[in-house]
Amino acid sequence: MLSIDSQNQFWVNGIQYSKTEFADKVRTILEDKKEKVVLIKGDQDARYSAIMEAMDALLKANIEDIALITDPKNPPPGTPTGGK
Repeated sequence: MLSIDSQNQFWVNGIQYSKTEFADKVRTILEDKKEKVVLIKGDQDARYSAIMEAMDALLKANIEDIALITDPKNPPPGTPTGGK
């Protein structure tokens, strides 16, 4: 998993990498995987441009299966959430 924190730093599986080296690290990790999907999770305060920069770097590294992880938005208090 690639994470982008509130300071727009890139983390691969919990280890920080520079913007110039993270894509190579992801490619190395994917070599041993059957399913070659990269999950990107951006902090709510991460810049949109940092997430796009990460996606561009992955595409340039020939990594095309990319998915974004989002947190569900919390409904306002008192909003029915379904269920019984």
